[in-house]
Parts: sequence; structure tokens; C-alpha cells
Amino acid sequence: MRTLVGLLTSNQALLQLEAARCLHELSHSEQSTVAEACLPATSYLLTYLSSHSSDFI
Repeated sequence: MRTLVGLLTSNQALLQLEAARCLHELSHSEQSTVAEACLPATSYLLTYLSSHSSDFI
């Protein structure tokens, strides 16, 4: 998770996008411990998505 957050907060757009995609995939896990492990990345993911909102329109 630390690595994904690091990639999400980097200044390389492609790495940020891949990290966001990985977090999205992990969040759909049927294992509750996996979803729980994603919680620390939530604020970083929201910041990333809100700063790139025009990219998703």
C-alpha cells in the first residue's frame, strides 16, 4: 500500500493512473482485509481524482 500511495503522489501521470487503477481493483476484493488495507490510500486517491476531474469527463 505504501508503494501505491507513493506512486499515486508522484509527479508521473502514467504511474499515478496505474496506481489509481490498482487501488480501484483492490477495492473490489471480496476479502474484507484487502478493502481495509486500502483505507489509508483513500484521501490520496480522492485528491488525485479531484485534481484530474476534467480528464474523466
